[in-house]
Amino acid sequence: MEYEEVVAALENFIGDESPRMIGNLGNGLYAVSERGLWPDDVDSVSEEQALLCWRLVEKLRCADFPDELRP
Repeated sequence: MEYEEVVAALENFIGDESPRMIGNLGNGLYAVSERGLWPDDVDSVSEEQALLCWRLVEKLRCADFPDELRP
């Protein structure tokens, strides 16, 4: 697959449905960042990054990661 095709397939696999939020995600992410709680020496995580990770985890809870999308 070409690079663009892999990107499109990954986006399709992950999907775009984000959770309903009651509280402010930004405040929570900022608090975790300020206290250095992210693993692997990450300084901060944006709301967009957090939601992408959430969608990936939710997808992988019920589906295997496709072999053709592995690097």
